[in-house]
Amino acid sequence: MRYLSFLLLLITISCSTDNFIEQADIFYEKEQYDSALHYYKKAGKKKTGELFSKIAHSYENLGDVDEAIKYYTLAISNGSKSEFEYNNRGACYRIIGEYDNAIEDYRTALNYSEENPIIINNIGYAYQDQGKHEKAIGFFKRAIDLDPNYVTALDNLGFSLDELDQHTEAIEAYSIALRFSPNDPQLYNNRGCSYAKLANYEIAFKDFDRAIELDNSYALAFLNRGTYKLAANKKADGCSDLLIAQSLGEQLTTEELQMCN
Repeated sequence: MRYLSFLLLLITISCSTDNFIEQADIFYEKEQYDSALHYYKKAGKKKTGELFSKIAHSYENLGDVDEAIKYYTLAISNGSKSEFEYNNRGACYRIIGEYDNAIEDYRTALNYSEENPIIINNIGYAYQDQGKHEKAIGFFKRAIDLDPNYVTALDNLGFSLDELDQHTEAIEAYSIALRFSPNDPQLYNNRGCSYAKLANYEIAFKDFDRAIELDNSYALAFLNRGTYKLAANKKADGCSDLLIAQSLGEQLTTEELQMCN
Protein backbone atom coordinates (compact mmCIF):
# COMPACT_ATOMS: atom_id res chain seq x y z
CA MET A 1 0.00 0.00 0.00
CA ARG A 2 2.85 2.38 0.89
CA TYR A 3 4.57 1.59 -2.40
CA LEU A 4 1.36 2.27 -4.33
CA SER A 5 0.88 5.60 -2.56
CA PHE A 6 4.48 6.57 -3.29
CA LEU A 7 4.07 5.59 -6.96
CA LEU A 8 0.90 7.67 -7.25
CA LEU A 9 2.70 10.63 -5.69
CA LEU A 10 5.51 10.34 -8.24
CA ILE A 11 3.02 10.19 -11.11
CA THR A 12 1.20 13.23 -9.75
CA ILE A 13 4.43 15.21 -9.44
CA SER A 14 5.50 14.19 -12.95
CA CYS A 15 2.15 15.21 -14.41
CA SER A 16 2.25 18.52 -12.53
CA THR A 17 5.77 19.21 -13.80
CA ASP A 18 4.75 18.45 -17.38
CA ASN A 19 1.77 20.77 -16.99
CA PHE A 20 4.02 23.55 -15.69
CA ILE A 21 6.37 23.17 -18.65
CA GLU A 22 3.46 23.07 -21.10
CA GLN A 23 2.00 26.23 -19.58
CA ALA A 24 5.40 27.93 -19.61
CA ASP A 25 5.91 27.06 -23.29
CA ILE A 26 2.58 28.69 -24.15
CA PHE A 27 3.67 31.95 -22.50
CA TYR A 28 7.13 31.64 -24.07
CA GLU A 29 5.68 31.38 -27.57
CA LYS A 30 3.55 34.45 -26.85
CA GLU A 31 6.72 36.28 -25.72
CA GLN A 32 5.23 36.75 -22.24
CA TYR A 33 8.54 36.00 -20.60
CA ASP A 34 7.72 36.91 -16.99
CA SER A 35 4.89 34.40 -16.95
CA ALA A 36 6.99 31.82 -18.79
CA LEU A 37 9.71 32.05 -16.15
CA HIS A 38 7.15 31.70 -13.38
CA TYR A 39 6.11 28.28 -14.70
CA TYR A 40 9.56 27.14 -15.83
CA LYS A 41 10.81 27.61 -12.26
CA LYS A 42 8.07 25.27 -11.05
CA ALA A 43 9.41 22.48 -13.24
CA GLY A 44 11.69 21.41 -10.42
CA LYS A 45 14.57 19.14 -11.41
CA LYS A 46 13.03 18.16 -14.71
CA LYS A 47 15.10 20.64 -16.69
CA THR A 48 16.80 19.78 -19.95
CA GLY A 49 19.27 21.75 -22.05
CA GLU A 50 16.37 22.94 -24.19
CA LEU A 51 14.48 24.12 -21.13
CA PHE A 52 17.54 25.96 -19.76
CA SER A 53 17.88 27.63 -23.17
CA LYS A 54 14.29 28.91 -23.03
CA ILE A 55 14.82 30.19 -19.48
CA ALA A 56 17.98 31.98 -20.64
CA HIS A 57 16.22 33.52 -23.61
CA SER A 58 13.40 34.69 -21.34
CA TYR A 59 15.86 36.41 -19.00
CA GLU A 60 17.66 37.94 -21.99
CA ASN A 61 14.45 39.45 -23.30
CA LEU A 62 13.67 40.82 -19.84
CA GLY A 63 17.08 42.52 -19.74
CA ASP A 64 18.64 40.34 -17.03
CA VAL A 65 21.80 39.41 -18.92
CA ASP A 66 23.63 37.93 -15.92
CA GLU A 67 20.88 35.35 -15.40
CA ALA A 68 20.70 34.81 -19.14
CA ILE A 69 24.43 34.01 -19.28
CA LYS A 70 24.04 31.63 -16.34
CA TYR A 71 21.22 29.69 -17.99
CA TYR A 72 22.75 29.68 -21.50
CA THR A 73 25.81 28.12 -19.85
CA LEU A 74 23.59 25.52 -18.18
CA ALA A 75 21.88 24.85 -21.51
CA ILE A 76 25.21 24.28 -23.24
CA SER A 77 26.55 22.06 -20.45
CA ASN A 78 23.32 20.03 -20.63
CA GLY A 79 23.62 19.31 -24.33
CA SER A 80 21.76 22.20 -25.96
CA LYS A 81 24.57 23.41 -28.20
CA SER A 82 23.73 25.36 -31.34
CA GLU A 83 24.32 28.75 -32.92
CA PHE A 84 21.30 30.00 -30.91
CA GLU A 85 22.85 29.44 -27.46
CA TYR A 86 26.35 30.61 -28.40
CA ASN A 87 25.20 33.63 -30.41
CA ASN A 88 22.78 34.77 -27.72
CA ARG A 89 25.23 34.24 -24.87
CA GLY A 90 27.74 36.19 -26.93
CA ALA A 91 25.23 39.03 -27.24
CA CYS A 92 24.81 39.05 -23.45
CA TYR A 93 28.57 39.15 -22.92
CA ARG A 94 28.78 42.07 -25.35
CA ILE A 95 26.15 44.02 -23.39
CA ILE A 96 28.23 43.79 -20.20
CA GLY A 97 31.45 44.61 -22.03
CA GLU A 98 33.07 41.17 -21.92
CA TYR A 99 34.12 41.39 -25.53
CA ASP A 100 36.63 38.53 -25.60
CA ASN A 101 33.99 36.13 -24.30
CA ALA A 102 31.45 37.56 -26.74
CA ILE A 103 33.72 37.09 -29.75
CA GLU A 104 34.66 33.57 -28.62
CA ASP A 105 30.98 32.63 -28.40
CA TYR A 106 30.18 34.21 -31.77
CA ARG A 107 33.02 32.29 -33.40
CA THR A 108 31.79 29.06 -31.81
CA ALA A 109 28.30 29.84 -33.13
CA LEU A 110 29.81 30.09 -36.62
CA ASN A 111 30.97 26.47 -36.31
CA TYR A 112 27.29 25.52 -36.37
CA SER A 113 26.29 28.02 -39.07
CA GLU A 114 29.35 29.09 -41.07
CA GLU A 115 27.70 31.61 -43.38
CA ASN A 116 25.26 33.21 -40.98
CA PRO A 117 25.36 36.98 -41.66
CA ILE A 118 23.73 37.82 -38.32
CA ILE A 119 26.50 36.14 -36.33
CA ILE A 120 29.18 37.68 -38.55
CA ASN A 121 27.61 41.11 -38.08
CA ASN A 122 27.61 40.52 -34.32
CA ILE A 123 31.36 39.91 -34.33
CA GLY A 124 31.68 43.27 -36.09
CA TYR A 125 29.50 44.84 -33.38
CA ALA A 126 31.85 43.58 -30.67
CA TYR A 127 34.87 45.12 -32.41
CA GLN A 128 32.93 48.33 -33.14
CA ASP A 129 32.03 48.71 -29.47
CA GLN A 130 35.75 48.65 -28.67
CA GLY A 131 36.53 51.30 -31.28
CA LYS A 132 38.28 48.74 -33.50
CA HIS A 133 36.55 49.99 -36.61
CA GLU A 134 38.96 48.62 -39.20
CA LYS A 135 38.36 45.09 -37.90
CA ALA A 136 34.64 45.71 -37.56
CA ILE A 137 34.35 46.86 -41.18
CA GLY A 138 35.73 43.56 -42.44
CA PHE A 139 33.00 41.62 -40.68
CA PHE A 140 30.23 44.00 -41.74
CA LYS A 141 31.33 43.72 -45.37
CA ARG A 142 31.43 39.94 -45.10
CA ALA A 143 27.88 39.92 -43.68
CA ILE A 144 26.71 42.18 -46.52
CA ASP A 145 28.36 39.92 -49.11
CA LEU A 146 26.25 37.07 -47.74
CA ASP A 147 23.08 39.19 -47.54
CA PRO A 148 23.28 42.34 -49.68
CA ASN A 149 20.06 43.80 -48.24
CA TYR A 150 21.08 43.30 -44.60
CA VAL A 151 20.15 46.77 -43.34
CA THR A 152 21.66 46.42 -39.85
CA ALA A 153 25.08 45.49 -41.26
CA LEU A 154 24.91 48.35 -43.78
CA ASP A 155 24.05 50.78 -40.98
CA ASN A 156 26.91 49.44 -38.85
CA LEU A 157 29.28 49.67 -41.80
CA GLY A 158 28.28 53.30 -42.30
CA PHE A 159 28.88 54.09 -38.64
CA SER A 160 32.37 52.58 -38.57
CA LEU A 161 33.34 54.26 -41.84
CA ASP A 162 32.12 57.57 -40.43
CA GLU A 163 34.19 57.05 -37.27
CA LEU A 164 37.25 56.63 -39.52
CA ASP A 165 36.39 59.94 -41.27
CA GLN A 166 35.43 58.09 -44.44
CA HIS A 167 32.25 60.11 -44.69
CA THR A 168 31.60 59.70 -48.42
CA GLU A 169 31.83 55.92 -48.10
CA ALA A 170 29.58 56.05 -45.04
CA ILE A 171 26.97 58.01 -47.00
CA GLU A 172 27.06 55.32 -49.70
CA ALA A 173 26.46 52.57 -47.12
CA TYR A 174 23.54 54.44 -45.53
CA SER A 175 22.05 55.19 -48.95
CA ILE A 176 22.10 51.51 -49.91
CA ALA A 177 20.45 50.65 -46.59
CA LEU A 178 17.73 53.23 -47.27
CA ARG A 179 16.84 51.51 -50.54
CA PHE A 180 15.80 48.49 -48.49
CA SER A 181 14.43 50.38 -45.47
CA PRO A 182 13.19 53.77 -46.73
CA ASN A 183 11.29 54.64 -43.55
CA ASP A 184 14.05 54.10 -41.01
CA PRO A 185 14.67 57.37 -39.10
CA GLN A 186 18.02 56.18 -37.73
CA LEU A 187 19.44 55.76 -41.22
CA TYR A 188 18.43 59.30 -42.18
CA ASN A 189 19.89 60.66 -38.95
CA ASN A 190 23.16 58.81 -39.44
CA ARG A 191 23.50 59.82 -43.09
CA GLY A 192 22.69 63.40 -42.09
CA CYS A 193 25.63 63.38 -39.69
CA SER A 194 27.97 62.16 -42.44
CA TYR A 195 26.78 64.90 -44.82
CA ALA A 196 27.18 67.49 -42.07
CA LYS A 197 30.76 66.41 -41.36
CA LEU A 198 31.47 67.17 -45.02
CA ALA A 199 29.83 70.59 -44.45
CA ASN A 200 27.01 69.66 -46.83
CA TYR A 201 24.59 71.23 -44.37
CA GLU A 202 21.53 71.68 -46.54
CA ILE A 203 21.52 68.02 -47.59
CA ALA A 204 22.19 67.03 -43.99
CA PHE A 205 19.23 69.12 -42.75
CA LYS A 206 16.94 67.37 -45.22
CA ASP A 207 17.99 64.02 -43.77
CA PHE A 208 17.44 65.23 -40.21
CA ASP A 209 14.07 66.65 -41.24
CA ARG A 210 13.07 63.30 -42.70
CA ALA A 211 14.21 61.44 -39.57
CA ILE A 212 12.08 63.73 -37.39
CA GLU A 213 9.14 63.48 -39.78
CA LEU A 214 9.28 59.70 -39.36
CA ASP A 215 9.71 59.92 -35.58
CA ASN A 216 8.87 63.25 -33.95
CA SER A 217 10.21 62.05 -30.59
CA TYR A 218 13.63 61.18 -31.99
CA ALA A 219 15.75 63.20 -29.56
CA LEU A 220 19.10 62.43 -31.21
CA ALA A 221 17.91 63.75 -34.57
CA PHE A 222 16.85 67.04 -32.94
CA LEU A 223 20.19 67.19 -31.15
CA ASN A 224 22.18 66.60 -34.33
CA ARG A 225 20.11 69.00 -36.41
CA GLY A 226 20.48 71.64 -33.70
CA THR A 227 24.23 71.12 -33.37
CA TYR A 228 24.86 71.44 -37.07
CA LYS A 229 22.51 74.41 -37.44
CA LEU A 230 24.68 76.19 -34.90
CA ALA A 231 27.71 75.20 -37.00
CA ALA A 232 25.94 76.68 -40.04
CA ASN A 233 25.36 79.96 -38.12
CA LYS A 234 21.62 79.34 -37.69
CA LYS A 235 21.55 80.05 -33.97
CA ALA A 236 17.82 80.53 -33.42
CA ASP A 237 16.84 77.35 -35.25
CA GLY A 238 19.72 75.44 -33.73
CA CYS A 239 18.86 76.42 -30.17
CA SER A 240 15.21 75.57 -30.77
CA ASP A 241 16.21 72.06 -31.80
CA LEU A 242 18.63 71.65 -28.92
CA LEU A 243 16.00 72.63 -26.36
CA ILE A 244 13.55 70.14 -27.91
CA ALA A 245 16.25 67.47 -27.71
CA GLN A 246 16.78 68.35 -24.05
CA SER A 247 13.06 68.08 -23.35
CA LEU A 248 13.16 64.59 -24.92
CA GLY A 249 15.96 63.46 -22.62
CA GLU A 250 19.22 64.42 -24.34
CA GLN A 251 21.91 66.10 -22.24
CA LEU A 252 23.26 69.41 -23.56
CA THR A 253 26.81 70.60 -23.00
CA THR A 254 27.49 73.61 -20.77
CA GLU A 255 28.49 75.58 -23.86
CA GLU A 256 25.22 74.73 -25.63
CA LEU A 257 23.19 75.69 -22.56
CA GLN A 258 24.99 79.02 -22.23
CA MET A 259 24.54 79.75 -25.92
CA CYS A 260 20.83 78.97 -25.95
CA ASN A 261 19.72 80.51 -22.64
